[in-house]
Parts: sequence; structure tokens; C-alpha cells
Amino acid sequence: MNCFPALLVLALLSPAAARAAEPFGGVKAETIPERKELPPVEEKGKPYKVPATNWEKRPVLWGWTCELADGTGLSFGGVHQTADDGNPHTAVLAGGTWTNLAEDLRKKNPLQKHHDAARALRVAIKDALAMARHLYFEGKPAGEEAKLLAAGADPAIAKAAADLAKLTGELKALKDLAPYEAGQVQVALKHLEAGAAGLKPFGQSVTPEAMAAMRSAQVEVERAAEPLDAEPAGRALSRIAYDAKSKLYVLFGGTHMDYETNDLWVFDPAQRKWQQRHQDAAPEPRCDHFLEAPGDGRIVLYGGC
Repeated sequence: MNCFPALLVLALLSPAAARAAEPFGGVKAETIPERKELPPVEEKGKPYKVPATNWEKRPVLWGWTCELADGTGLSFGGVHQTADDGNPHTAVLAGGTWTNLAEDLRKKNPLQKHHDAARALRVAIKDALAMARHLYFEGKPAGEEAKLLAAGADPAIAKAAADLAKLTGELKALKDLAPYEAGQVQVALKHLEAGAAGLKPFGQSVTPEAMAAMRSAQVEVERAAEPLDAEPAGRALSRIAYDAKSKLYVLFGGTHMDYETNDLWVFDPAQRKWQQRHQDAAPEPRCDHFLEAPGDGRIVLYGGC
């Protein structure tokens, strides 16, 4: 079994094995990327794809691939330099061909539309907070700041609060869910309820305390979206291990680029389904760690940053 990162190949492999495992056709990483002037945005309202650097010629950086001796495998995580969302998503190897499962996983997930609603809510909160933060640093006179808040940020916050309440009600009303999905809904509801406390209009002026509360609400809503998704949230530098006893791939932690996490997910290749596992205690959040499976149902974790 070869499990390797998108930037590194273990030096412990023999030269022949290293060449076989090398995912980039022998292209070497460079310390300093080539700097080029960015082209103008061609299509207004569309995500802007940052041109790939010459660190690697492959689009995906810092992801992990785990290939088994029987010719099957799983790939997940990293940064996709040319994708609209920057996420490579879940891919499986079978018969010598890699297949991206993102759309199939989403179609089979009964909670997917609720995940999408939570993600849209998170973006709305972030945008409203950005408007308020701009006013705070502009330092407008008190009366003018209040008028601008009433015309922009505060209505956006009120709408976000109403949308959060609607989503909470929809999740509570769900019936006949399988045990796993029902449990994930309860996890999401805890975060939504925590986030609701921070969604308050600013009123007359923007204060650091109110901005901090709203930032916490944004994070809580983002955390509410994750258990409702068909696959783990995008991340980088998170090794995948395969446990031969349970026949499951295991994913722990990784970096979201602005913070590290310590969530635990397993992928069942027979069912082609991810499930999040909620342990009572967990190692500290980390990325670029080692994750190994001795084959007896245990997963060994060490190192990382």
C-alpha cells in the first residue's frame, strides 16, 4: 500500500518504488514560485481562479492519496488550484481509473440541501460582518454610521437571523432519518443554536464586542454545515489510512489554511459513503501528521504541526 502526500514521496522507498509512487512525473518542487502579472477578471460575478504557480505542474497541492495493493484507492483533500471552490473532493480508484464522487455523494445525501443552506447562511453572515467592519475602520460620525448600518449591515443581519431560524425549524422537523443522519442533525442544531446568540443588529454603532460575537456566529454556522455534508469539509495535509480489519479508510484532522481541526471521518468503499465519528476525546488539532493502520482495527497517530 502506498499512501503519499501531493508534495512529498517518502525517501524510505527504493528508487524504483519512488518513481512508481511519484505522482507528478518527476517534476520537482521549487522553493520560490514564478511571479506573473495577474490577468483581468473575464466574467463578472464568477469565482476568480488564481493562476497555478510553478511549485508543481499538477493542479492539486497538499492532498493525500492512499492506494492499496489490489489496485483500489481513495484520494481526498488538498488545494485544487484551478477548481472554482478550490476543493478536489472525494475520488476513488478502481480498474486503473480515478473517479470523482462529489456529485454522486451529494445526490445520495438526504441532508445536502440543508448543508447548502447553512453554507449560504455562513456567507451571508460573513458579508454582513464585512460591511460592519468597514464602517468601524472608516470612523464615520455617529449619526452617519447609524444611518449606514440601518441601510446595509443591520437588515442583512436580520435576514440572516431569520434564515437561521428557518433552517433550525426545518432540521427539527425532519422525520424518518437513518440513525447516522439523525445524529448529524443534532450536532448541527447545537451549532446553529450557539450561532443564533451572536446575530444581533449593531444599532447605533459598530463595537469590537459585537463584531466578535458575530464572528463567533459565523464560525458556529460553518461548523453546523459540516456534519450535514456528504463528505468532510475541504482540508489539506491530512493523511489517509486504510484499516484492513474494518475495511474503512480513516481521515483525521488537517488544515483549513486558517485553522487546524481534529475531526474524525471514515469512508466505506463498499457503500461509497463518508461518516463522521464523534469521539469523547481526541488528540489536539493538527495537520501534516502521520496516520497508520497496523491492521488490527486500531489507527496510530503521531507527529504533525
